[in-house]
Amino acid sequence: MRRILAAYIGVEPAALEFEEAPPGGKPAFREAPPFNFSRSGGVAVLAVAASGRVGVDIEALKPGDFDGVVLAQFSAAERLELERLPEDLRLSAFYRGWTLKEALVKATGEGLNDRLAAMTVQLDPRLPAEIVDGPSGYRPGDWRLMTFRPAEDVCGALAADHAIAHIVCRVLAA
Repeated sequence: MRRILAAYIGVEPAALEFEEAPPGGKPAFREAPPFNFSRSGGVAVLAVAASGRVGVDIEALKPGDFDGVVLAQFSAAERLELERLPEDLRLSAFYRGWTLKEALVKATGEGLNDRLAAMTVQLDPRLPAEIVDGPSGYRPGDWRLMTFRPAEDVCGALAADHAIAHIVCRVLAA
Protein backbone atom coordinates (compact mmCIF):
# COMPACT_ATOMS: atom_id res chain seq x y z
CA MET A 1 0.00 0.00 0.00
CA ARG A 2 2.81 2.40 0.85
CA ARG A 3 4.56 1.62 -2.44
CA ILE A 4 1.45 2.34 -4.49
CA LEU A 5 0.52 5.54 -2.64
CA ALA A 6 4.11 6.80 -2.72
CA ALA A 7 4.19 6.32 -6.49
CA TYR A 8 1.19 8.63 -6.84
CA ILE A 9 3.00 11.51 -5.17
CA GLY A 10 6.57 10.72 -6.18
CA VAL A 11 8.20 9.94 -2.84
CA GLU A 12 9.85 6.92 -1.29
CA PRO A 13 7.39 4.59 0.51
CA ALA A 14 9.24 5.03 3.82
CA ALA A 15 8.66 8.80 3.59
CA LEU A 16 4.90 8.42 4.03
CA GLU A 17 3.82 9.19 7.58
CA PHE A 18 0.44 8.49 9.17
CA GLU A 19 -1.65 11.47 10.21
CA GLU A 20 -3.28 11.52 13.60
CA ALA A 21 -6.83 10.28 12.95
CA PRO A 22 -9.70 11.78 14.94
CA PRO A 23 -11.55 9.33 17.21
CA GLY A 24 -13.52 6.99 14.97
CA GLY A 25 -11.84 8.52 11.89
CA LYS A 26 -10.09 6.58 9.21
CA PRO A 27 -6.30 6.49 8.96
CA ALA A 28 -4.54 8.56 6.34
CA PHE A 29 -1.00 9.29 5.26
CA ARG A 30 0.19 12.89 5.19
CA GLU A 31 0.41 14.20 1.63
CA ALA A 32 -1.06 11.00 0.10
CA PRO A 33 -4.08 11.17 -2.19
CA PRO A 34 -7.45 10.11 -0.76
CA PHE A 35 -7.48 6.33 -0.42
CA ASN A 36 -9.25 3.42 1.22
CA PHE A 37 -8.34 -0.22 1.70
CA SER A 38 -10.23 -3.48 2.18
CA ARG A 39 -9.34 -7.16 2.26
CA SER A 40 -11.28 -10.40 2.45
CA GLY A 41 -10.85 -14.01 1.37
CA GLY A 42 -7.20 -13.60 0.38
CA VAL A 43 -7.97 -10.59 -1.85
CA ALA A 44 -7.07 -6.98 -1.11
CA VAL A 45 -8.25 -3.79 -2.81
CA LEU A 46 -6.77 -0.31 -2.58
CA ALA A 47 -8.86 2.55 -3.97
CA VAL A 48 -6.99 5.79 -4.71
CA ALA A 49 -8.70 8.99 -5.85
CA ALA A 50 -7.23 12.15 -7.32
CA SER A 51 -9.41 14.20 -4.96
CA GLY A 52 -12.52 14.02 -2.84
CA ARG A 53 -13.59 11.10 -0.68
CA VAL A 54 -13.44 7.43 -1.59
CA GLY A 55 -14.42 4.22 0.17
CA VAL A 56 -14.06 0.60 -0.87
CA ASP A 57 -15.18 -2.68 0.62
CA ILE A 58 -14.87 -6.30 -0.43
CA GLU A 59 -16.35 -9.42 1.11
CA ALA A 60 -15.83 -13.08 0.31
CA LEU A 61 -19.16 -14.62 -0.69
CA LYS A 62 -20.03 -17.19 1.96
CA PRO A 63 -23.48 -18.69 2.35
CA GLY A 64 -24.78 -18.32 5.89
CA ASP A 65 -27.47 -16.95 8.12
CA PHE A 66 -27.51 -13.17 7.70
CA ASP A 67 -30.86 -12.49 9.36
CA GLY A 68 -29.24 -10.63 12.29
CA VAL A 69 -27.24 -8.33 10.01
CA VAL A 70 -30.22 -7.75 7.74
CA LEU A 71 -32.49 -6.87 10.69
CA ALA A 72 -29.95 -4.55 12.30
CA GLN A 73 -28.30 -2.88 9.29
CA PHE A 74 -30.71 -3.04 6.35
CA SER A 75 -33.68 -0.72 5.87
CA ALA A 76 -37.26 -1.99 5.75
CA ALA A 77 -37.29 -1.42 1.98
CA GLU A 78 -34.09 -3.48 1.58
CA ARG A 79 -35.48 -6.32 3.71
CA LEU A 80 -38.57 -6.39 1.51
CA GLU A 81 -36.45 -6.33 -1.66
CA LEU A 82 -34.38 -9.27 -0.41
CA GLU A 83 -37.54 -11.29 0.25
CA ARG A 84 -38.88 -10.53 -3.24
CA LEU A 85 -35.69 -11.40 -5.13
CA PRO A 86 -35.35 -14.87 -6.62
CA GLU A 87 -33.56 -17.25 -4.26
CA ASP A 88 -30.55 -17.55 -6.58
CA LEU A 89 -29.88 -13.78 -6.33
CA ARG A 90 -30.28 -13.30 -2.57
CA LEU A 91 -26.70 -14.11 -1.51
CA SER A 92 -25.17 -11.74 -4.05
CA ALA A 93 -27.84 -9.11 -3.24
CA PHE A 94 -27.04 -9.31 0.48
CA TYR A 95 -23.29 -8.90 -0.12
CA ARG A 96 -23.91 -6.16 -2.68
CA GLY A 97 -25.91 -4.19 -0.13
CA TRP A 98 -23.42 -4.79 2.65
CA THR A 99 -20.36 -3.79 0.59
CA LEU A 100 -22.12 -0.69 -0.79
CA LYS A 101 -23.05 0.45 2.71
CA GLU A 102 -19.58 -0.23 4.09
CA ALA A 103 -17.92 1.58 1.18
CA LEU A 104 -20.17 4.59 1.84
CA VAL A 105 -19.43 4.85 5.56
CA LYS A 106 -15.74 4.20 4.97
CA ALA A 107 -15.69 7.09 2.47
CA THR A 108 -17.25 9.43 5.03
CA GLY A 109 -15.02 8.13 7.82
CA GLU A 110 -18.06 7.41 9.99
CA GLY A 111 -17.55 3.67 10.16
CA LEU A 112 -20.31 1.23 11.05
CA ASN A 113 -23.18 3.02 12.76
CA ASP A 114 -26.96 3.22 13.02
CA ARG A 115 -27.17 5.22 9.78
CA LEU A 116 -26.68 2.01 7.80
CA ALA A 117 -30.26 0.93 8.53
CA ALA A 118 -31.49 4.43 7.63
CA MET A 119 -30.07 4.26 4.10
CA THR A 120 -31.45 2.17 1.25
CA VAL A 121 -29.21 1.03 -1.60
CA GLN A 122 -30.17 -0.89 -4.72
CA LEU A 123 -29.65 -4.56 -3.81
CA ASP A 124 -30.68 -6.20 -7.08
CA PRO A 125 -27.42 -7.14 -8.84
CA ARG A 126 -29.17 -6.81 -12.22
CA LEU A 127 -29.64 -3.03 -11.68
CA PRO A 128 -27.13 -0.15 -11.40
CA ALA A 129 -25.67 0.47 -7.95
CA GLU A 130 -27.21 3.55 -6.37
CA ILE A 131 -28.57 5.05 -3.19
CA VAL A 132 -32.36 4.82 -3.30
CA ASP A 133 -33.03 6.77 -0.09
CA GLY A 134 -31.14 7.90 2.97
CA PRO A 135 -30.42 10.47 5.64
CA SER A 136 -28.45 13.66 5.10
CA GLY A 137 -25.13 12.88 3.44
CA TYR A 138 -26.48 9.63 1.99
CA ARG A 139 -29.21 10.83 -0.33
CA PRO A 140 -29.63 9.80 -3.98
CA GLY A 141 -27.09 11.68 -6.08
CA ASP A 142 -24.72 12.40 -3.15
CA TRP A 143 -22.39 9.52 -4.11
CA ARG A 144 -21.24 7.63 -7.19
CA LEU A 145 -21.38 3.91 -6.55
CA MET A 146 -20.09 0.94 -8.44
CA THR A 147 -19.84 -2.75 -7.75
CA PHE A 148 -17.17 -5.14 -9.01
CA ARG A 149 -15.89 -8.68 -8.59
CA PRO A 150 -12.13 -8.74 -7.87
CA ALA A 151 -12.34 -12.54 -7.75
CA GLU A 152 -15.05 -15.04 -8.61
CA ASP A 153 -16.10 -15.51 -4.98
CA VAL A 154 -15.55 -11.91 -3.79
CA CYS A 155 -18.02 -9.03 -4.04
CA GLY A 156 -16.79 -5.43 -3.99
CA ALA A 157 -18.15 -1.90 -3.94
CA LEU A 158 -16.67 1.54 -4.46
CA ALA A 159 -18.15 4.85 -3.29
CA ALA A 160 -16.86 8.27 -4.32
CA ASP A 161 -18.23 11.77 -3.80
CA HIS A 162 -17.30 12.68 -7.38
CA ALA A 163 -17.53 11.13 -10.83
CA ILE A 164 -15.50 7.97 -11.29
CA ALA A 165 -13.53 8.68 -14.47
CA HIS A 166 -11.74 5.36 -14.78
CA ILE A 167 -10.61 2.38 -12.78
CA VAL A 168 -7.26 0.66 -12.97
CA CYS A 169 -7.04 -2.91 -11.72
CA ARG A 170 -3.75 -4.65 -11.13
CA VAL A 171 -3.09 -8.10 -9.78
CA LEU A 172 -0.10 -7.99 -7.46
CA ALA A 173 1.78 -11.04 -6.29
CA ALA A 174 2.28 -11.36 -2.55
